[in-house]
Amino acid sequence: MSLLSALLRRTQPLRSPPARTRARLQLALLEDRTVPATLTWIGGAMGNNNWSTSGNWNDGGMNTTVPSSNADVLVFNGSASTFTSNNDIPGLTVSEIQLSFPGYTITGTQPVTVVTAVTDSTPVGSSAISLSIDGAGTLTKSGGADLILSGA
Repeated sequence: MSLLSALLRRTQPLRSPPARTRARLQLALLEDRTVPATLTWIGGAMGNNNWSTSGNWNDGGMNTTVPSSNADVLVFNGSASTFTSNNDIPGLTVSEIQLSFPGYTITGTQPVTVVTAVTDSTPVGSSAISLSIDGAGTLTKSGGADLILSGA
């Protein structure tokens, strides 16, 4: 056996390195993380009482915004400069409308859908809601005040 044939027998074919496998990236759909906002009516900004005017609402952090989420809670608690408000936001859906102070007149050129509840816990006096309210939300009335309801 010649030296050349011995070397040829000992050499092995070159092997390529194992192929790298790549992980397949996937996206997972997460639940909605909308943060519910409690928006208190302060009214009278820019000379109007429209719900679409951001200066008419306060989120508790001195930020002004407008209702826009079905998790929003709208509060009418007596901290307003004017107690008359007008829902002019088409297609608005909110979680709750809460009244706890007398003298409010809540009207609307647009209906509002309430998901959870309309509550009035005003102890004395009266308030009026003259607004078309849709949705599965309940109406809860407590306290001694009158709540006058009308609307389409």
